[in-house]
This record gives sequence, structure tokens and C-alpha cells, in this order.
Amino acid sequence: MDVDTYLAGWPYEDPIMGPPMSNFLPPIHDASEVADVLDASCVAVGVVDQFETSMRIFSHVLNRPLPETWSVKKNTAPRTFEVSNDLRDAFRDRNPLEYAIYDWAGARVKQMATAALGK
Repeated sequence: MDVDTYLAGWPYEDPIMGPPMSNFLPPIHDASEVADVLDASCVAVGVVDQFETSMRIFSHVLNRPLPETWSVKKNTAPRTFEVSNDLRDAFRDRNPLEYAIYDWAGARVKQMATAALGK
């Protein structure tokens, strides 16, 4: 499946494609509940695009040492396509809760890094 088809149809019910990330979290019914539910349910949050900072936060909050090594795989293949702004906007409009969770988590990582790590 190409990226345009994926973005135009996601989220799918197909278990191979996987459920939206909200299915892995306590029930959140709309974007206004994200902060309250996750603050009450999580000791820390992390996001992949801030992986190292997220790992340092988990280490600090859980009072555990950082792993001696970890590996982050970065896609080094050149992008051979561009996703149109219309498709991006439509995808975001169909998945507002997913974006609210991700946006909150990214901001929360930055807050926690400042509070816990002084960064």
C-alpha cells in the first residue's frame, strides 16, 4: 500500500495495521481529557522523536540507571515522495484524539526534561 492510500484510510480495523495509540491507554474520550487522564495514569511519558530525553526521564523518575547501550534506528533512505498538505490535513482531521495525545506527550516530555533533568 502506498503512503497516500494508507493516510487516506487510516485507522484501519485490520490488526496487522494496528489500532490507534489511544487503544493502548486508559480511556480518553476527547482531547480535553488528555492531560488529566495521562497525568493521573502515567509516572512519565516518552515520545520516539525525543527518544534519548525520554529514556533519561524514565531513568530519573523510576530511579533506575540508563541502559548502558541502546540503539535508535534512523531511516537513512531518501524520501521519494511528498505527502500533500490536503492529505496531511484530512488525516489530522480524522484522528484528532491521536494528535492531541501525541502533541500533549511531546510537550510533557519537554516539561519533564526541564523539571527532572534541568534541560
